[in-house]
Amino acid sequence: EAGLVLEGADFLIKPMPGGLPEISSQSHPDQGRWYQNRTLELYWKLEEGVEYSWALSFSPLTEPDEIADRPEGDLLWMGAMKYEGLEDGIYYFHLRQKRNGQDWSEKKTYKAMIDSSPPEALQLEISKDREAFDGKLFASFTAKDKTSGIAHYEIWEVRRSNVISEVLQRVLGMSRELDLDTASWKKVESPYILEDQSGQAKVFLRVCDRAGNCTTASFIPPYKIGAEDIGYLGGFIILLAAIGAY
Repeated sequence: EAGLVLEGADFLIKPMPGGLPEISSQSHPDQGRWYQNRTLELYWKLEEGVEYSWALSFSPLTEPDEIADRPEGDLLWMGAMKYEGLEDGIYYFHLRQKRNGQDWSEKKTYKAMIDSSPPEALQLEISKDREAFDGKLFASFTAKDKTSGIAHYEIWEVRRSNVISEVLQRVLGMSRELDLDTASWKKVESPYILEDQSGQAKVFLRVCDRAGNCTTASFIPPYKIGAEDIGYLGGFIILLAAIGAY
């Protein structure tokens, strides 16, 4: 009979360094969350007569040296650090301090995660398969995000409201801007069966990463005029003729 065998092992558990200042950030307050902001602001309470050494890197293992730091260039320091124009990635700010008559302390670390770039390679396809989903129209999609990763997909189906607005856009070359920010987005997963099975709905797909950056793709179906539309279209042409004559 198989069983679980536990063997002895030695572990070294290091306590969190005590006596070090608390590091906080107004720009990136949650160390477990991704942010779009490329400017990292850090703060800790200064103590009189205490020297500090710090380092910002992509590695959690970096150790600040034992030389007191003085801000240079664009870095502003009154207990507050500001790093501007950072690239995407996970940053670790390491801080050590030295009190009069004491050795340099162990380090304290603050993590900040930055992703300012939207997802890439978003692909959207609308298709119908007789053997899948009972022959219904469905959307399939995929995207990549190399930094924080894909958080979710959202879809918005815009049904044709009336013939006149479509003719204005398609025939006369006039466009009507759609406000994607106030659209009725619905979170979905691929593949997704479309609510509108007419094949005439405009389909907008949005993919967002874990930092809130989004990329949008769309599928615009070819416009078709049915017999029920002829009456409306004829009335619209007469209206245009009357305006021209006036």
